[in-house]
Amino acid sequence: MIFPSQLVKAMGSEVIHIFATSANHINAMDMTKEYADGANLVILKSEFIMSLCEQLIGGTNLGAKQKSIIDRCTASVYRTHLSAERLLG
Repeated sequence: MIFPSQLVKAMGSEVIHIFATSANHINAMDMTKEYADGANLVILKSEFIMSLCEQLIGGTNLGAKQKSIIDRCTASVYRTHLSAERLLG
């Protein structure tokens, strides 16, 4: 049996171990200009956050109310971020 870490190493890549006390972390809220490749950044981030929330609650689909809240909050959080990036160029 080939383990994923063996496959990753065989392809010349690196295995990064992520857990609560590790030095490595993932910022799920991070977003750069390249994130959307021309698509709407906020819509893509909102969809990602919805998917992440669904996984966190056990794979159950979110309801319309929860999706609406996530959409509005995502737009609110990133509105300032995107405006600042446009000003900085």
